[in-house]
Amino acid sequence: MKKTLLFSFVVCLFSTLIVGCSDDSTPTDQYANWRNRNDAYLDSIVKVARKNTSGEWRIYKSFKKELEETGTVAQNLATLSKFDSVYVRVIEEGAAAVKPLFTDTIKVHYRGTLLNGNVFNQSYAGDLNPQVHTPSKFLLGGLVTGWVTAFLQMNVGTKAELYIPYHLGYGAVAKGTLPAYSVLKFNVYFSDIIHPKKP
Repeated sequence: MKKTLLFSFVVCLFSTLIVGCSDDSTPTDQYANWRNRNDAYLDSIVKVARKNTSGEWRIYKSFKKELEETGTVAQNLATLSKFDSVYVRVIEEGAAAVKPLFTDTIKVHYRGTLLNGNVFNQSYAGDLNPQVHTPSKFLLGGLVTGWVTAFLQMNVGTKAELYIPYHLGYGAVAKGTLPAYSVLKFNVYFSDIIHPKKP
């Protein structure tokens, strides 16, 4: 009797383990509700940035919006849409007070990530070492609006985190492996400016 009960218990336990270990659940889509998650992520960045504009955070209105509003220099944070600006956390301010022009080429070390931490583009692997890694060169005027907006305000030598709303990034359409409605985070080190040669 005891052997029968013990045998039944072992069979029951074994069956439970097998059933419990089987994976019959459907895999979760890491990009489900992606737009809503990105909006919430941006909201949290905006709150922190707006409270700390006198500290390490900078808020730069889209250069395109600035051009539309000719003569407007000051930003009214109360009325400015969260999607109209790039949010920059300055890690180290560049010593040289030199900013690029729209027609300049910039040299930048960068790593771009999504809110889930996935790297979608980078100019270096591992930890950045400016002595080893080579910066990428970009014509500033040919970049996405968020990058142009940030770098027009940035001194050479600055290390920063850029948070770019999808309106100023790649928009509402997927681009390669980059999902639509993605807030872009970039860790950047602004290495140098190359001015175009004069005729």
